[in-house]
Amino acid sequence: MLGVLESTGLIGKASFTFPLRTNKALDSLDQVLYLVYLSTKEGGPAPTVTLWTGSSDLIDRNRLDDFIKVVGKQRVFVDLPFSLETDSGAHQSLSNAVATLACVFLYYFVV
Repeated sequence: MLGVLESTGLIGKASFTFPLRTNKALDSLDQVLYLVYLSTKEGGPAPTVTLWTGSSDLIDRNRLDDFIKVVGKQRVFVDLPFSLETDSGAHQSLSNAVATLACVFLYYFVV
């Protein structure tokens, strides 16, 4: 990623985000920190990290919280199938499933 940015001359001149799959990013914290460091060493806007994942990926919430603290809350954006404010992604998914089933039940048996 960094090589492409260097070849375009964007480092230090434009803000950008590194889109990373959450599990891969959590397994590569040192590399992510190094990438962010190299991207900011010439000054200019600091890059951000956007974490994304599929709905079937299992995410370790403690590791995710640690990742956000270490990289910086102001630098990490998330596009995840659960809210970071809930107890867990599994709890949020279960809540969504129950709500969906309730709507289906009401539609077919009440309407």
